[in-house]
Amino acid sequence: MRKSIAANMQHSLETTAQLTLHRKADITNLLAFQKKMRTEAAENNLDLKLTLTVFLARAVTLSLQTHPEVNTHLINDQLHQFEEVHLGIATSLEDGLVVPVVKHAERLPLGSLAKQMKHVTETAREGKNADLSGATFTISNLGAQGIEYFTPILNPPESGILGVGTFVKELTLDENEQVKQITSLPLSLTFDHRVLDGAPAAAFLNTIAHYLAKPYLLLL
Repeated sequence: MRKSIAANMQHSLETTAQLTLHRKADITNLLAFQKKMRTEAAENNLDLKLTLTVFLARAVTLSLQTHPEVNTHLINDQLHQFEEVHLGIATSLEDGLVVPVVKHAERLPLGSLAKQMKHVTETAREGKNADLSGATFTISNLGAQGIEYFTPILNPPESGILGVGTFVKELTLDENEQVKQITSLPLSLTFDHRVLDGAPAAAFLNTIAHYLAKPYLLLL
C-alpha cells in the first residue's frame, strides 16, 4: 500500500500544475447548528453521526453545483465536466490511506449523506470492498490531528481537493466595531492550474465558506 501511495503522489505532482489557496471560514453558527441537529436526532432516536465533515461535505457538494468548472477531470487533454458529484473522503488506515467514494452526493440530503459517509469510511477501514474509484472531488480532513493548514495533493484526474484543518477560536470586530469571539475553520484548496485559474478557484472556496457560515442553507 505504501508503494502504491508513493507512486500515485509522485505521479500527481509530476503531471499536474498544482496551486493551493488558503482561507478561514467562520463556523460559529455551524457549531451551534450541529449541536442542535445532534440533540434533535438523539431525541427522535435517529442513528445519525453528524460530524463536522458531514456538514463540510454538504457545503462542498452544493458549491460544486454552483461552480461546475471545479467538478472536472482532465484526461488526455480533454476536459470532462460532471453534473453529478462523486465525493472522495480521504480515510486513514493503520498502514496507509484510502479514498472511499460517496456516489451521487448531490442527491443526498444531510441525513442520508451522513449515513452514506459513515458506511463507505467504515467499510474501507474494515478492509472490505469499498468503492475507491470514480471520485470527482475529494475532501481530506486533518483537524483531529491538530493541523491548521496543509497542502493536500490532487488525486488525478480530479481537478480539486479540499484540505480541512482544526478549528480555532479568534477575536474579531463585529459590524459595530465591538470585539467578539468566533470559531474559524482553516481550509486549503489545491487545484490544477491547467484546468482552473486563481479567481474561479477562489470563488469556489468562498462559496464553501459562505455555506459554512450560514448552515441552514445546507438543508435546502
